[in-house]
Amino acid sequence: MSTKYLLIFFSVLAIYIVTTHIIYQLTRGSNETTRSQTLRINLHLEDNHCQPRNSIVLAKTHKTGGSTLGTIIARYGYERNLTFALPSTGFILGYQTFSQEMLLRQPTDEGFNVLVNHVPFHRANMEKVMKPTAKYVTILREPVSRWYSVVEYYSLFKLALRLTKEQYGAIKTSPLDDFLSAIAKCKYFSCSLGYNGQLFDLGLTENVYYTDEQAIQKKIKTIEEELDLVLIAEYFDESLLLLKKMMCWTFEDIMYIKKKQRRNVSREPTRIEQANAIRKWNKGDVMLYQRFNRTLWNKINKYGPNFQKDLRRFREMNDVTTKSCVNTTSSDINGNYILQNRSDLCQNLNRDIRPYTEMLVKIVNMRGQ
Repeated sequence: MSTKYLLIFFSVLAIYIVTTHIIYQLTRGSNETTRSQTLRINLHLEDNHCQPRNSIVLAKTHKTGGSTLGTIIARYGYERNLTFALPSTGFILGYQTFSQEMLLRQPTDEGFNVLVNHVPFHRANMEKVMKPTAKYVTILREPVSRWYSVVEYYSLFKLALRLTKEQYGAIKTSPLDDFLSAIAKCKYFSCSLGYNGQLFDLGLTENVYYTDEQAIQKKIKTIEEELDLVLIAEYFDESLLLLKKMMCWTFEDIMYIKKKQRRNVSREPTRIEQANAIRKWNKGDVMLYQRFNRTLWNKINKYGPNFQKDLRRFREMNDVTTKSCVNTTSSDINGNYILQNRSDLCQNLNRDIRPYTEMLVKIVNMRGQ
């Protein structure tokens, strides 16, 4: 048999085995307390020699797909009984750069495995509580679309201008410059997310630097040195393949169900002059996004010849699993899909960061860790 036909045979066989495994997981009873201890398939056979990495920090950014990415990481840690750096109250670590005082429990000498909750990034402080082998990742989104998402989600027209949406004309008829200036003066935390909010989440929390291009470039260079991988929301699946490769995880490990999907949001197409004004206002975020969008594609080009095949395979697996787990035509008030399959796999995939945090805090308190 020729090499070509052998490759086709083994590819089909691998897809069959993994699909069968997923169906098995989806149909398992929901009364089991543990799962994934029996069989794990890794289609990327050339990675079989590596050991999965179990320590990771997500520098979580707002309105970028961070919740979906966070639940992928939280599920991985929960299913393996890894240790988490958890907030002392609520499900957010804090609004200031990270410090140990924000934690529910202090780490052992070995450090925590996982950190996924919102807090402005500070690598040096995080290293004090995390395992030395931890990888550090984040996710970015195109600044204009992210800005509109922040404005809608946090109702910034109310916070910044103290007007109703109708009075403000849905940000389409009133002077945009007035609104942007109001955001800069607004003292609410949510307003900081509308002015170079991705830089804010990654540790540049003083907006006095947002007009200083040299300071922005310096911060971006620091971020490049301190983060092992920056995912891009517009290329989420592509980014996840890079995460999988870096962490030596399986395709099942990076499966996801989208979180906080905004439905029935009516918005007229962004005018060119509006988009330009928003980019100018969020110049730091634009510079940040452009740098790491290029970096992402450089990494993809170095992935190897199997990238497109792996991408198709992963999307097929994820689509089958999503449709088996949830009703994608309806969602709750938070924009999360309604669960229709109560298997352990589906429940873990559909759980958001907040319920993961609440569940993990209960476990830690019960154990007295």
